[in-house]
Amino acid sequence: MKNQSKYSMIALIGSLLLVSCANDNSSTSEAALTDTTNLSVPNVVSNPHDLILIDNQKWVIDEGMRVSIDSIDWRLEAFNGVTLEDYKVLSTDLSLHTKTIISSCTMQGQAHDELHKWLIPFINLRKELDSISDPTQGQEITAKLTNEITIFKTYFK
Repeated sequence: MKNQSKYSMIALIGSLLLVSCANDNSSTSEAALTDTTNLSVPNVVSNPHDLILIDNQKWVIDEGMRVSIDSIDWRLEAFNGVTLEDYKVLSTDLSLHTKTIISSCTMQGQAHDELHKWLIPFINLRKELDSISDPTQGQEITAKLTNEITIFKTYFK
């Protein structure tokens, strides 16, 4: 009985501490808030390009760019390549959409910089499709390109 009272008391004190912490309305210094404004998305998706978000808000892209990204996404989802020629056609198609992304970009500042962190690796992967020697390599690169679109969707809207 004595141990049960002891555990009940510990549980009660722990509960009171939790409640008081949850209701702590004390002000936080501006410096502490500033340190938390540059956040990256939690480990939902890998972030090999060190993309960042400000206040956990996705970067807004131009509508023309959005159409091309959506087309790339759709093309990769629908793609079921078998031959080297299939992968070359995919590469050409993705190249055209990538050129449209570049030509329709009016983004500036950090949003533009963050886009380039994603876009350059995407373009390099797309170019790798041009030099594959067997469809297995194409499958690997296509999977990486699909992952790049997932990363894009995580950081841009």
